[in-house]
Amino acid sequence: MSTTTPDAPVREVRVVWRGKQSEALRDDTLYLDLEGAIRSSKTTIGLWKVVNSCLANPGIRWLVCRWTDDALKATVKPVLMLILQQAGLQTVWHADEQRLELPNGAWIYLRGLRSSEDTNRFGRFRGLTLAGVFADQAEEIPKDIYLELKGRLSQVGQPKQMILAANPPSTDHWLASEFPEDQSHANHKLIRLTLYDNAHNLDPEYISQLEADYPLGHPLRRRLIDGQRGLSVVGEPVYAGYFQRPLHVVEDLACHPEAALYEGWDFGHGHPCVVWAQFLPIGALHVLGGVMGAAMFIEDFCPIALQYRAQWFPNLLEVRSTGDPAGESFSPHGVATSAFDVLAKRGVRLQSVPSANRVERRDVAIQSIAGYMRRLTGAEGAAFKVAPRFVVVTARGSQSTPVLVDGFEAGYVWDSKSTASTSHPNTRRPLKDGFYDHGQNGLEYVMLAFGPTVSQKKTAVDPVVERRYVDPVSMRNAWMA
Repeated sequence: MSTTTPDAPVREVRVVWRGKQSEALRDDTLYLDLEGAIRSSKTTIGLWKVVNSCLANPGIRWLVCRWTDDALKATVKPVLMLILQQAGLQTVWHADEQRLELPNGAWIYLRGLRSSEDTNRFGRFRGLTLAGVFADQAEEIPKDIYLELKGRLSQVGQPKQMILAANPPSTDHWLASEFPEDQSHANHKLIRLTLYDNAHNLDPEYISQLEADYPLGHPLRRRLIDGQRGLSVVGEPVYAGYFQRPLHVVEDLACHPEAALYEGWDFGHGHPCVVWAQFLPIGALHVLGGVMGAAMFIEDFCPIALQYRAQWFPNLLEVRSTGDPAGESFSPHGVATSAFDVLAKRGVRLQSVPSANRVERRDVAIQSIAGYMRRLTGAEGAAFKVAPRFVVVTARGSQSTPVLVDGFEAGYVWDSKSTASTSHPNTRRPLKDGFYDHGQNGLEYVMLAFGPTVSQKKTAVDPVVERRYVDPVSMRNAWMA
């Protein structure tokens, strides 16, 4: 690019952009989301787009922002000032308005978005008339702030664009719904950048070290190297050392036509979920998939889930259901009756396990599931198999995402901040993260209600039929007979 200033001759700046980097630099979609791996150049590209726009449109007004002032000053402003220096642009800083003024009259506001007062939540940018917004680390920004920022693009006579630079979020983040992978929203575009898209600007040793730190199969590799959405939970995985993706994940795992299908329902607020599984007589546990709602009440979710069940598992001989015992009460799930009653009206009658949410019973379920993971069943291979078949349903549509597989691998983690219970202080409690835990809890309910190796004691508070351990060989012989 070439730039001029009142006091200097033409200055040429040579920057090498390749592939998707070039695409991102040229793209003028109104709402543009640049999601990328670590060191994929998404911030640098976004800031160059701001500078190029300022040079091409005298008098234009941009906001460059991040969620906090400290992060803006420490990471974004230095890069912007370096770019302006490389371009030979002399700017004037107006501290009272927190903006830079370029020689052609273009303005660049620099603001952290987080307000110190909830009563003035939008005060850091409300009142600004803008043509462009660049938000770095957009995954940190709340959705209501993002929506309010969209309303600031109102400068007359100037081209408009909002650019987001983000680390790949989890699949339930607002970025995933605003910028879906199928590019189905008008005037919204997602461009994904990998580490390798910026390899020409990085030392080979750096790339080799990252590949060694996050080898193929590592749960964080696709976010940090491949720039893919997915796991964002940090912690010690519940099934660490037991779940192995190459061994346990089966793409075409089918429902056995002569075995019962078991389903476990979880009634998480806004995230209702159902998981389907089968216990086979050879001593195997097959997890066949699931469906989860996002910002959805159980009354709306139930018929959708049953449609998927009918589509994925036709001609079933038997379906047996269980679920979160909290659903028996009149809890705040957006319905006038209990969640159990809502499902009963749809023909789904749940077998209740009243003690299922107790920390010691959940621990029994987790240990039982882990037991399947560590066993083999002869010619059948792993006793535990899981299909990546999982759909997250929103009001705008549905999206396939391996929530169950991700949960087994690293998304479902132990809670490091709380003790399990006063009565069982040495029993660990899984983290209620609000996303991965729903599918895992659904499978745990299935294990406690129907698992052939889980013994249920018949008590006044837990009137569930006692289940004794059945030897897998005996089960197999009875099945074959």
